[in-house]
Amino acid sequence: MGKPVSISLAAKPITEGALFLVEADSHAVTDPADRYAAHLIFGGKAAVDGKPGGISAFFADSFGGDFTSVGTGSTNASGFEVAYVYPDATFVNRWTVAPASASWTIVMKDEAGEETMFASYDLSRKQCAPSPTT
Repeated sequence: MGKPVSISLAAKPITEGALFLVEADSHAVTDPADRYAAHLIFGGKAAVDGKPGGISAFFADSFGGDFTSVGTGSTNASGFEVAYVYPDATFVNRWTVAPASASWTIVMKDEAGEETMFASYDLSRKQCAPSPTT
């Protein structure tokens, strides 16, 4: 939304590997108190009549319950894309994934199909400390 941010993602399989969770936490570079968090869940959809099933997704963020959305999408050669429909626009999340990096671009698509850039993140992989077991 026009401001540089520092963003961290943590990702892991959940529900015995049936779904994949991405947790995003960010803050504006010039104002660490300007924070944002999102919780994204992705799952593969079953193939139908030999056609790939695509992706089912859920998006929730720090704007609260009024801004949650169920999304649908598909994979491509370099990543995947998921569209989340809201009353005023569809937000298309495009992920490009490489072994050591990823990019996450979000565009707003209006009813006429016109796209406007909403957010863009360039991410690099970092080794995380192991989680303590409980």
